[in-house]
Amino acid sequence: MIELVLDLILRGEREFSLPRKVDIDATEYSLLKCLRFLPGKRAVFQAESSLPASSVAEKVVVKLFLPSAKADYLRELAGFQALTEAKIKTPMQLAAVSKENYCVVVYQWIDAEKTHDSTSSAQQLAVLKTIKSLHKANLMQADIHPDNFLLDKQGNAWVIDCASVKKAKKEDVSDNLNLYIAQFTWLEHPAMAELASVVNRLPNIREHWWRRCKKYLAKIFRDCSEIAVEKGFDFVTAYKRQEKVFAQQFLENPDAMLASGKMLKDGNSATVVRLTFEGKDYVIKRYNLKDWRHAVIRALRPSRAANAWRAAHLLEYCGINTPKPILFLERRFGLIRRQAYLVTEAIDGNELLKVFREREPSEKELKELKQTFSVLREVGISHGDLKASNLMLSNKGLELIDLDVLKEQSSPKKAALAYKKDRKRFLKNWQGSTLRLLSHQV
Repeated sequence: MIELVLDLILRGEREFSLPRKVDIDATEYSLLKCLRFLPGKRAVFQAESSLPASSVAEKVVVKLFLPSAKADYLRELAGFQALTEAKIKTPMQLAAVSKENYCVVVYQWIDAEKTHDSTSSAQQLAVLKTIKSLHKANLMQADIHPDNFLLDKQGNAWVIDCASVKKAKKEDVSDNLNLYIAQFTWLEHPAMAELASVVNRLPNIREHWWRRCKKYLAKIFRDCSEIAVEKGFDFVTAYKRQEKVFAQQFLENPDAMLASGKMLKDGNSATVVRLTFEGKDYVIKRYNLKDWRHAVIRALRPSRAANAWRAAHLLEYCGINTPKPILFLERRFGLIRRQAYLVTEAIDGNELLKVFREREPSEKELKELKQTFSVLREVGISHGDLKASNLMLSNKGLELIDLDVLKEQSSPKKAALAYKKDRKRFLKNWQGSTLRLLSHQV
């Protein structure tokens, strides 16, 4: 059975049925969930082993390497040995097998959460201390990333991805820490830098962030572990893999699904509905072509749906709340774009305009508003239509919506002018004491 799994990895078949049983070094493992998949190279699985002596299922992590990734396997072993010798917490290695047609490493399973999922300063500090312990032992993770650290219930930080552990030169250590902090959102950088006592390195951290952000915004239009991309002569679509069931249903007949939803807006430029699918609420926005002139203008330009898809991911990367992007679809005739669609998660909330007309803003809301405008200004993002009705208050806090023309400006001068315009448009909605209060926050 392991040969079949290896063949699927070789062919890049991300979608295959699990659980699936494999025999490794006289032990049977049941592969339960694919945690990481690199087509043609390797895959990582959450699994269970049934040990002959006890016949008790044990949670494990199984890393499978194809022959083309033999070097990764050897780095995995060397990294584990280096961490063990430095007495840095890493999951126990239960098995390491090298065969002609594959290599495999089996690790103990750690019940823990990934660093990105933690909002506790104490837990983040535990990871930062572990990174400093790595550096003190003249080690570093070449591909340092928050997801390469696990936090257990006792507050301990564990290092995973042993293959990226290597000897560190003294001059590389400080930049390695900067790179780690850069992978948090723009909004989180100051607090993380202060926690790590490297506030003076914030400019360098932000440079790393920008480089990673540009790569990520290109990646969301390519087939990858997070996003599935499908293309044909008459369409282009991208959707979150975890939303595959919804995406398949939607792509069969977008307009039929649109017609089944509750109408939120029916205008010349866009039709917006809200619907429930398998217990989850979605918002679908279809971008309409007003007439043949409008169709000609939009034909060779990126669609508003594609721009909003990119903009939503940019805001998430910045740390600004916005409805989660699920899917975008462009109907095409070759390179000529026609209708386009955007699907996001629905949010339950009220327009900021309505809320603040009924009551005074809270301190928390004012702080979020100030943070949101500060990030937009610092990153150089212009919304393009920042009226108060495009800001919502949900259970997550302040959320920015209607991202059709949101973009980063190409120069500080243009960014300053665009920010001034957005600020003016936002304040235009308010009067009296509310205007005076909000004008100090933006």
